[in-house]
Amino acid sequence: MGLLDWRFTWFYGNLVTSQRANSWTLLRRLLAHGHGPWMIARDFNEILFSYEKDGVNAWCRVQMEAFQSVVQDCELVDLGYSGPKYTWSNNRSSRLVWERLDRVLANCAWVNGFPVARVFHLVRASSNHSPILVDVLDQRAR
Repeated sequence: MGLLDWRFTWFYGNLVTSQRANSWTLLRRLLAHGHGPWMIARDFNEILFSYEKDGVNAWCRVQMEAFQSVVQDCELVDLGYSGPKYTWSNNRSSRLVWERLDRVLANCAWVNGFPVARVFHLVRASSNHSPILVDVLDQRAR
């Protein structure tokens, strides 16, 4: 398998909290039907840790732990980021909420294949989500 042979999954977690378990089941099925380097990115509609949320609405520990469980079961790691802490906002003037719903996860094979990869949260222009840039070639070194 060459360095360019890897899987990428553009992911959108179910917006309906009561249905989010279906999203986690899908990730586990995708793991079972593939092998080798795997990167998953975008809107998981869930936070991994309580500090990834700021605002008036309380976070749900059970939902967060279910997301943590699927990340662990699929042997994924969060690639981290540079840039703004939160990737989503409800954009309300009252009852404002900020969360890190968008992220990039990968398995160890992908991380080992792209050791200089970096993730950037870019500035939001018009969407309520921040764009994400994944630099796998470390442009700073060029």
